[in-house]
Amino acid sequence: MNAHSTIEPVDTIEWNVFKTEANLWRGRMLEHFAAVEHAVTETLIHLGAGSAGKKLPHLAGQRREALRLALASGGGSLGKPALDALVQFQREADHRAFVCHGVGRLLVDQQRQWHLYMTILAPDDTDQEVAWTISKSASEQLVRRLNASSRCVIDRLANFRNAVPAIV
Repeated sequence: MNAHSTIEPVDTIEWNVFKTEANLWRGRMLEHFAAVEHAVTETLIHLGAGSAGKKLPHLAGQRREALRLALASGGGSLGKPALDALVQFQREADHRAFVCHGVGRLLVDQQRQWHLYMTILAPDDTDQEVAWTISKSASEQLVRRLNASSRCVIDRLANFRNAVPAIV
């Protein structure tokens, strides 16, 4: 005879807390990425990109790269701090695709800590899925690093725009 067992549903209040925390973290990350993208675009426009029929690069990574090249080739000593900040930011920006475009699955371990498992399709091979998992504790560290890194980029780009005349 088989023993009868029941599967108890997850406590919905606790599950909703986990989902809310993970989604709030993801939203904070998105906000930092968006703020940097705005500052990068503003600086490219300040340097004359997008004027007189020129088109700005469409993707965020392409815009950061265009700005990096502009600062490296013509920014001189005024552009060096902003360039250094962009290089530092790139370490955190590597997670951007997962945060912005990843399909997430929330996992909870036996210690009642959530982990976010995210997948994206590889940009160069649509048959390959790339995965990244981040724990609650690692997500808190990452958002702190991204906050500091994005703030540095935004501030240094603002300083650069204030020091260099706009190209119209």
